[in-house]
Amino acid sequence: MKIFRKSNAIAIKISFALIIIYALSFLIPILYEELSLISFSIIKKPWTIFTYAFLHSKSDVSHLFYNVFALSLFGSILEKIVGSKRFLLIFFSSIIFSGIGGVLFYNAIIGASGGIMGIIGVLTILKPKMIVWVGAPLPLILVSFLWILGDFIGIFYPENIAHISHLLGMFYGLLIGFFIKRRMKKFEKKKEARKEYEKISEKEIEEWEEKWIKF
Repeated sequence: MKIFRKSNAIAIKISFALIIIYALSFLIPILYEELSLISFSIIKKPWTIFTYAFLHSKSDVSHLFYNVFALSLFGSILEKIVGSKRFLLIFFSSIIFSGIGGVLFYNAIIGASGGIMGIIGVLTILKPKMIVWVGAPLPLILVSFLWILGDFIGIFYPENIAHISHLLGMFYGLLIGFFIKRRMKKFEKKKEARKEYEKISEKEIEEWEEKWIKF
């Protein structure tokens, strides 16, 4: 269903940016101090509401790997459906929403997971039957449910993962997905109505010509 503009692969570019910033963070340690989302300094450093997403754990490179992989895959798919501008709006608004909600429960947050969960939430509504390989081929709607369940359980087992931020990003994405799907359905109805109108109009014109115009 091609309704919006074509993708310019912004998702891939952001993924490369995450890798570059990760490499720079080893050379410029102050990046963590200036870009991390820290609960007690969010008012003094409001830009951290979205810059925190570009930082990842130095001690666990898998944090970066999984986020880059998910953003490249799911982000590119969503971008092709809704266009680059709408993709950026979804991604960054999910980051901000999950970040602001997350600092109510965590002292500090880094990583793009909240934004990526927002992307997945939107895709879950738009493409629920899309097959995702997670050890076995499963529909996205089931995979999303399992991810939600995993994060929910994780809340009760303290670890260095902002599970609540993940859930906030996912539920925000689901809401945006419902909104987009509703708009797409309205667009399709108007499109079909217009086609029907044009079809009827052409037929009426032909009948009028046959009746009144003689050659």
